[in-house]
Amino acid sequence: MDSDHEVAVAGFERLARERARLVTPLPIVFEVYKWLLYEAGPEPR
Repeated sequence: MDSDHEVAVAGFERLARERARLVTPLPIVFEVYKWLLYEAGPEPR
C-alpha cells in the first residue's frame, strides 16, 4: 500500500463513522460502474 491509499481508506472510514451522505451525480456513478465492469469484470474465456 502507498500513502495515498492509506489517506483514502482513512477518509472513507471517517465518512462511514460519521454517517456522512455522499451525493454523487448519476453520470459519475454510471461511468464508475462501467469502468469497474471493464477492469474488474470476469475474465474472458
